Parts: sequence; C-alpha cells; structure tokens
Amino acid sequence: MNKESLFVCARSDEPFSILTIDPVSGANCLAFQGNELQNGTINSATFIGQDQTHLCISLEDKSLMTIPMKYKKSKKTLAANSTRSFIGFKANFIVSHPSGDFIFVAADNKIYTWELRGGNMLSIIDEHLREISAFRISTCGSLLASASMDGAVKIWLTSSLISQRNQSSHICSQLGGHSSHTLEVNDLYITSSGMSARIFSVSADYSACLYSLATNQILLKITCDHPLSACCMDGAERRLFLASINGQIRTIDLMQSELPKDSFQRMKVENEQIDNNTENSFQFHNSRIQQLCANLDGSRLASGDSSGAYAIWDVTNGQLLQNGQMKGPIIVLSFILENLSAAGTSLPPLNKQLSTVSKSNFAVKHANLNKVYFEKSLQEHFDKLLRNANASALRCEFQSSVEGTSNDNIQQQQQDNNLNEENLESADVSSIESTTNVEQLKQRIKILERELARVVQINAEIYDYAANLTIDEDNLVI
Repeated sequence: MNKESLFVCARSDEPFSILTIDPVSGANCLAFQGNELQNGTINSATFIGQDQTHLCISLEDKSLMTIPMKYKKSKKTLAANSTRSFIGFKANFIVSHPSGDFIFVAADNKIYTWELRGGNMLSIIDEHLREISAFRISTCGSLLASASMDGAVKIWLTSSLISQRNQSSHICSQLGGHSSHTLEVNDLYITSSGMSARIFSVSADYSACLYSLATNQILLKITCDHPLSACCMDGAERRLFLASINGQIRTIDLMQSELPKDSFQRMKVENEQIDNNTENSFQFHNSRIQQLCANLDGSRLASGDSSGAYAIWDVTNGQLLQNGQMKGPIIVLSFILENLSAAGTSLPPLNKQLSTVSKSNFAVKHANLNKVYFEKSLQEHFDKLLRNANASALRCEFQSSVEGTSNDNIQQQQQDNNLNEENLESADVSSIESTTNVEQLKQRIKILERELARVVQINAEIYDYAANLTIDEDNLVI
C-alpha cells in the first residue's frame, strides 16, 4: 500500500518552497530545490494526475512549468529537465484531471483548459463577472467548482469544458451553482459523489454554505462571528472543518450536532467555548488560515496560514501532531499517496509548450461557410453571363437572316443590350455587396464585444460600490 504524505507549497521565490512531508514523523519525503524556477515566485502548484509523474507550477511572471518527477539516488530532491510555457497571464489556480491528460487554470475571471500531450488549449470560459477567488476539482475528476469575488459559486462538468473545443462559442452552460454569499468566497470543497456531489463554501461575509448539486439548493447555512477563510470535509462527509482569518479552526459533526429542522437550515458557530470545552478548537495559528485539508480516512487534519506555518492535527481530540514553517504564505495543502513507482525511474518530460491559441474549429467552419457562399455567388454570376451571351448570339443570328428590320426593332435591341449591361453591372455590384456585408458584420461584432466589456466593467464597479457600502455599515459602531 502506498504511503500517505502531505504536499505543501508556499508562495515564495526561496529554495525548497515545495515539500512533501510524512504526517507521522514530520520528515521531508521530497523537497523541490527550485533551480529551474530561476528565482521566480511560485503562485500555484499541483501534481499532474494520480500517478504524480510531473509537477506543474505557476509563476508570477505569467508562465507555467512542467517538471518530471525523477529522484536523485543520493538525495531526496527533484532534478530533471523542465518545460516552460509563457501563457501571457498570471495563473492564480491550477488543478489537474486525475487522468493526467488535462489541466484547468483559473486566471482573472476566466477558466482555461489545456490538453497536455499536445499542449493545445481546448476552451476558454469567462462566465464569472469578477475575479475567481477559489477553484477546486473533485477527486473523481468529473466536476469542477469555481467561485468569484462577487460571491457567485459555479459548478462545471469537466467533460463539457474539454469538448468545448468542437463548439463555436466560448460560452459554456454551468451545471449548477448559487449566489448565497454577498462577499468574496475564500475557499471551496467539492465532494466525490458525482451528480449528487455537495459543495462546501466559506466567505468573507461570516457565512458558510453547504450546497447540493442534485437538488440545486442550500442544505445548510452556517454563520460565524469572524470572516471565514478556509474549509474542507472528511472523506465520509460527516465532519465540516471551518477556519477564520484570526487563526481559529472549528469542526462540526453532522451526525451529532443538533441541526435545525426547518426548510432553510441555519446554525451559528461561536468562537467562545462553553465550560472551557476545547474539543472542537485547534489552537496553534495566530494569523489568517489559508488552507485546510483532511486525509483519506478523516483521522488527520492539516492547516496552513499566511505566515507560512503549517500544522497536522488529530481530528478526534484536537491534538497537535506535527508543525513546521515555510518561507511564505501557504497556498497549496493536500494529502497525497506517495507514488513509489516514480522513484529511480527516467520519465519522459512533457516537452510540449502550452499554446495560448484556442484550437477550436470555429475559424475553419467560418472559412468553409465563406467559401461556400462566395462559390455560390460566383456560380450565379457565371450563369447570368452565359444566359446573356446566348441571348445575344440568338439575336445576332435573327438580325442577319431578316433584312429591313424596323427602327423599333433596332431600338429594342439597343434596350436589350443596355439591359444586359445593367445585369452584368448589378451582378458585379451584388458580389461586391456580399463582401461588404461580411465586413460590416465583423465590424458590428467588434462593436458589440466592446459594448459587452463596458457593461461588465460597469457592473463590477456597481458591485464594488455596493460592497463598500455594506462594509462601511458593518463597521459603524452604534
């Protein structure tokens, strides 16, 4: 059986900012020295696939790096050739599909999908109005959850994001979601129950929501006396773990807690413990907790804060088992199964750089439509010319066989010739007008895109103004 370890990543440009730690002894199982980063600041990191054959790192200089997992025989450090791809934007979150064939990147308010073997971009989704503040994928890889600064939570089907390549629009319908939060969502957790999954989210508006994808409704809403910054659930979905910006952690046992029975369930969690009962309180952190995660059997909990401190807890009694210090804020924290098959092997790198050009065949379809349209117009034009030429030949033959044609017939012939010339000119004008119409449509599309961007910006400004008013009202002392 593979050994369980804790994957820790800190936002820093210092060496050894990525570690895997033995949760029992606290020793480093694997340390990433970071020579390939060239003093670049790590923004996010993840293992690619369940086999953990490669490590994908996002840097502040708008680039992504894929590094093969190959161990040195003498030291437990990573040393391999890496591939750097400049994508033109800063990736705030990176998650990998369990198959290891795809990665999903969240940057600003957009979600990007890449196929790793060929380095092709499959889709770009920009359904969020504000910047994405939380991003998770289920362990089964079927669902993807994203949340933004305006409190919106959206659920996506990963197969739809991957197959978006064959569609002509960057708009992908979401599978579910809610807007129960009024301020930014700081963290998400998505269970691995397929279409019956539950999404747990915490926000800066002092609330946490448990959302059911199957029923499309909020199952439980929790309010606290501090803004919440991190959350997770155990594998059995029995316990909820909450963390606040002041470093406190709370657990809620869904099987033992006295939950209300009304239709819109609410409960309040106070930080003050009654009768000095600290069973559900984990006392170690003094700053904002950035990450929470539980191991596979739910017996251990790991936490990391903005000062770089991380801790491993026993869930049953809240005892601190191990702790350590990184050189920057903890941005990624997860329990993984150590891949023993990767040790001592020579793995081929993912040497395909990621392309920033979408491989959608919309341009090909559009070109084919234009080609068919112009071929049809050209064929109609040639048919008119052929009919006019045949008519002129018949009239010339008739005039040569009949003498003494009257002046009226001559005038009629001249009128016919003029009509033929007008038909030729009208055919030329129609072909020119068809080309002009295509150009006008393109210009109209550009104008509408600019108008849409302006409306989105105005909406964001209105939300910022309303959020500031809400915060100001909360800060008033009565």
